[in-house]
Amino acid sequence: LILIGRLIDRKSDNIVLLALVCSILVAYNPLLLKDIGFQLSFIVAFGLLFSVPVLMEKLKPLPNWLSGAIGVPLVAQLWVAPIQIFHFNTFALYSIIANVAVMPFNAIITFGGFTGSILALIPVIGENLCFLADKITEPFVSLLLWISEYCSNLPHSLLFFGKPLIIQLIIFYLLIALGIYQ
Repeated sequence: LILIGRLIDRKSDNIVLLALVCSILVAYNPLLLKDIGFQLSFIVAFGLLFSVPVLMEKLKPLPNWLSGAIGVPLVAQLWVAPIQIFHFNTFALYSIIANVAVMPFNAIITFGGFTGSILALIPVIGENLCFLADKITEPFVSLLLWISEYCSNLPHSLLFFGKPLIIQLIIFYLLIALGIYQ
């Protein structure tokens, strides 16, 4: 939708487009509202669209690569924390540190996976090229898993909570919004 808007020389409001996509999906399958993956995906996407531009402006003294490497995982974790606590009654204390640490590898792994998928379509040699892309990406996946494992084994890595009330989630999200736009 964003690309179509750009092709016809129209500005798009990403939050409105996200709401439109969410509405279409829920109209097609209302049970998605109860799906944890759906909830986490859309709240993170909303949180990033809503918060990152303001946060990046506040972190202006830092270089863009550093403010992005810190800001994006921080915002993502802030917005998923209430839903994570609601469904799992836990919060991974070192998740922000782990997400910042693995951020550079995510791009490499995603690019490697995408490249491997495209190369696999080439007749005759596709399987070998896909295997090569997989082997190049493999050490980065291993490093990502090692960082995740390391952080999960740190003392007090997982905090346990009681199940919050819906009103508490709403208040938490309002406080995040107020904190971002303060």
